[in-house]
Order: sequence, then C-alpha cells, then structure tokens
Amino acid sequence: MAKIEIKGISKKFGELEILKDVSFSVEEKEIFFLLGPSGCGKTTLLRIIAGFVPPDTGKILLNGRDITDTLPSKRNIGIIFQNYALWPHLSVEKNISYGLEIKKYPEGIIRDKVKKVLEITQLTPFKDYYPTKLSGGQQQRVALARAIVNEPEVLLLDEPLSNLDTKLREEMRTEIQWLQKEIGITMVYVTHDRREAMAMGKRIAVINKGRIVEIGSPLDLYFHPLNRFTAEFLGEINILEGKVGKIAGHYTEIITEEGVFTTAKTIPVEGQELEIGFRPENIKINPVDRENIIVGIVKDIEYSGETAKIKIETKKGNNFFLRVLSGVAKNMQRECEISFSISSEDLIVFSAK
Repeated sequence: MAKIEIKGISKKFGELEILKDVSFSVEEKEIFFLLGPSGCGKTTLLRIIAGFVPPDTGKILLNGRDITDTLPSKRNIGIIFQNYALWPHLSVEKNISYGLEIKKYPEGIIRDKVKKVLEITQLTPFKDYYPTKLSGGQQQRVALARAIVNEPEVLLLDEPLSNLDTKLREEMRTEIQWLQKEIGITMVYVTHDRREAMAMGKRIAVINKGRIVEIGSPLDLYFHPLNRFTAEFLGEINILEGKVGKIAGHYTEIITEEGVFTTAKTIPVEGQELEIGFRPENIKINPVDRENIIVGIVKDIEYSGETAKIKIETKKGNNFFLRVLSGVAKNMQRECEISFSISSEDLIVFSAK
C-alpha cells in the first residue's frame, strides 16, 4: 500500500504557466479526486506524477521516497487514459498480460496473475474477445485489469468514464469503488464531472488555473465552500453582495440591498465588503419565521422530473433561483408573489471579488 505526496509542483510550457505551487497528499488506500474545468492543469499534474512530464519545481514522494526524477517504468505507478489505449489486435487476455510479458515474468506467474485479475474484473467470459467486440464498459474494465495486474502502488485515472453514456458511467463508478476496496489500492482520479467526484470521493481537490483552490470532503465543499469558484463549480448558487454589520457572539449581520441577513459565522471586521450565497434547495417557501426573508415574483418554472427550478425576481431587480419538489411547484403561478427564507446556517460567506 502507498502514500503519495505532491510538494510544490509547478510547470510551464513556454510562457504558459500550467501548474503553480501545487501541494497535497493522498493516504494509503484512498481514492482522491482532482476536480476542475478543462485546461486547469489536472491532466498535466497526473502526467507529472506518472513521470511522463518533468516538473519545473517541486517533489513527488512515494512512501517517503523521492521519485521526482525516477523513470516512469521504475515508479510502480499505473495509469488509465481517457481513451483506454487498448491494443486492437490483441485479445482481452493478451492485453492484460502484455505488461507482464514485457517485464519478462515467468509464464506460470503471468498465467496466474491474469487469471486472478480476470476473475476480479468479471472478464473471464470475454478473455478471448478483441476490444472492438466489447462494450464501452467492458473496455473500461479491460483497461482497469491491465493496470492492476502489474500490482502498482498507486493507480492514476484520467477522466476514465468520460466516453461512456450516463447509465454506464453510474454503473462503472460503483465497479471502480468496489474494485478499489477489493484490492486496497491508492487512487488519484482526475475528472471535470462534479457529480462523479462527489459520488465517489472521500476527499476532493478543486483546481482552477493551475492552483489548488481548496481540498475537502464532498459535503464540506458543497455546503461550506471557502471559495466562490468552488461554490459555483460544484452546483447552482445564488450570490448577493453585502458588508458586515453587527457582530454578536457566533452570529454576524450582513447588510445587502435585499435587506439584513444573519449568518452563523463570525466575521471579525465590521464594515468589511463580502458576498453571501445560498443553494437553490436550501430555502423555505412562505416561512413562518422572519429570518433572512426575500420577497419576489415568480418569473419562470422549469420542471426536471421530481424537482423544479423556480426563477424569482425581486423589486431591486435581482434574480434568484430556487429548487423545490415538483409537487410544490405545480401549485405556483407565474407572476405571483412569493417569499422565502434561508437559515443562518445555510448562508455561505465569501470574500468580495
């Protein structure tokens, strides 16, 4: 089992700075996510960890051993690419055994290792098939099997499910999680799909413009983000500008053009400009209490199965979006007045832009 540490990694291609002082660590048997938009540097970071690209600065430690300058073939780190990179002219069995054959393992050991991995990945019935005869999910399993047969200490996954349809992606998420627990391998998983990261990850590093924005659990990053980019990247959020008013114990008043809001967060500087946000689902319609009230007119209702997205316009001209159960939305009418509230615990506070 392996722990991997990334310390101060930076990388430029010409004048273009791709990664800027990136640091984090991944514990033994952890599945750790690197989440960010296209072009943020996450794939370059994965290739640096694999040894395909040298960093300009920084170190990579595997179980405390510096492997920054170690050849890819000597790192004992496996990688699965977005396009799987299977050999089309080789059977499933031969695709899986190829790396072991290159390393000149004895024939008996190769046979035993491949047999075990075929069983783990449930590919035994397809061992004589060629990749072109397999479904996308089966090809993904072959790529996984080919990587783990070499018993790497760390497995890197670069957008491994992006080529699959929605239903198959969900099935493969479960399979990868099961496989990771079954073999107890440390995984670093790159994706731009927030749902994928939040469904599978215990910890997520959010990356933007080559920097780690913040690291946390899916729930903490979603409900208590420290950064506006994280909040917006992980889901819909309503934002209001404001400044700090009264500070009383564990609560702080935020003065906005929509009124005064109370947040369950202490902000030490009175008069400080900031932004507050709340998730569309974290609201109470027609609340009994008078905490953090917003009043507006229903401008649009968009149904999406069991939930509906409601667009509200206030007298100040601000637009907010609420998400409610469709059964609640069907009783609303466009152009009718509506009031809603947000609890002080559900208000998110950011520094002003």
